[in-house]
Amino acid sequence: MTGYTHVIAARHVDPGAARLTLDLPEGMTLQDIVSAALPGALPAEIAACRVALVTDRGSEIIAPDLWPRIRPRPGVQVVIRVVADGDGLRSILSIVVTIAAIASGQFWAATYGAGLSAGTVAIGTALVGVGVSVIGTLLINALIPPPKSSKRDAENRYNISGWRNPVDPNGAVPEIMGQIRVAPPFAALSHTEIVGDLQYVRALFCLGYGPLEITDLRIGETSLADFDEVEVELRQGLPGDLPVSLYPRQIAEESIGLELVRPLPRDDLGEVIEDAPGEEMPVVRTTGADASAASVILAFPAGLVRFNKEGKSRAETVSVRIEQRLVTAEEWQPVTTLEITAKKLEAFYRQHTWSFPTRGRWQVRLTMLTDENTSAQTQRRTSWAALQTIRPEYPLNFSQPLALAALRVKATYQLSGSLDSFNALVRRVCLDWDHVTETWISRATSNPASLFRLALQSPANPRPVTDAGVDLEALADWPVA
Repeated sequence: MTGYTHVIAARHVDPGAARLTLDLPEGMTLQDIVSAALPGALPAEIAACRVALVTDRGSEIIAPDLWPRIRPRPGVQVVIRVVADGDGLRSILSIVVTIAAIASGQFWAATYGAGLSAGTVAIGTALVGVGVSVIGTLLINALIPPPKSSKRDAENRYNISGWRNPVDPNGAVPEIMGQIRVAPPFAALSHTEIVGDLQYVRALFCLGYGPLEITDLRIGETSLADFDEVEVELRQGLPGDLPVSLYPRQIAEESIGLELVRPLPRDDLGEVIEDAPGEEMPVVRTTGADASAASVILAFPAGLVRFNKEGKSRAETVSVRIEQRLVTAEEWQPVTTLEITAKKLEAFYRQHTWSFPTRGRWQVRLTMLTDENTSAQTQRRTSWAALQTIRPEYPLNFSQPLALAALRVKATYQLSGSLDSFNALVRRVCLDWDHVTETWISRATSNPASLFRLALQSPANPRPVTDAGVDLEALADWPVA
């Protein structure tokens, strides 16, 4: 015997409500299968079983006195059903088992004892020896309805991992001349914000020295107006511009991506040692300098849920302890213990933010307090997604007005994963010679004479030239194509 028999069992009043699976050795008799499928059943309960063999030709109920003599061949389906009848069967109510014999090599046929009728032999030969096709499967589904999902479908969840815009710390501020489409560098690093179960990303981009005329905002080749759940705030770079409100303080985010675990002890064979407590596996990370507060983001990539024996979803809870200490300190200080309870099949996030007693560089330690899960019916995988260093100061400290674009983007089916570059069409606003009024006026222009004057007098020029040092009359006579 080289194969096995795959058993699908359902224990519920409704036969199709919850099927379980087990593997039984190939070659077992119907008597053995019934005993294995109904462990601990009383003789009266076994006597109430109805056993049927099903193929594409039909189905036939097998009498109990034949169970010890019949061994299903591969492909034959066996249906066992216990019909509750009286107080003695109320503990079982309804048990359904579907067996699909799966094996290779030596096949077992039905074995019959003396005295059996030719009709019974014919039934056994036909039903046990013929594989089940689509028709047989339909018969099985008629006897045992397919499992009915008692849980809702998982909702779609999305996350944003970053942008393709350049990051250029301590780089030069762009100086736009004329009209051009630009994918601006970051003015400050983007960071994540968790609202409920959903992720938002805030970003701040520097388009250059102001003032600029900013139009036709896009992500990649798609207009920003075509996306839902995108907030945008523009500053042209005029003197007296207010700070952007979508990015009001400094937040430096460090991506971590480590799973928080509390493994159970195991013996040399890898088996879990019963009643032994899990082992603490703390994870430590350090904030940036001069931090006034911190924020941790936890990710549950496969949801947080457990299923009972009937396949119904139930809420599950994990506990995570947060501690802190200055990098120069020895003792850890408790912050809080997060108790996160959910009944979610989809990925989601949680965020916790707190303030430090004093500003400085702090260490943050997270410890999973919930023991490792060894059940396939429970999902509670928890990851420390990110640590944020928070400072209350405005993220920019620059002496000249800057053209800025601040965005707050919700992760949706439209915007997820690594986002394409944010870009915009920008035109330089500067003093431009107006031939009608014969004066220099401030407006968006591509006039080379005006841009020449801008290059001489721009705030980007470390040695700007005064009006007295520029031949303004010659620039006014500059021919314009």
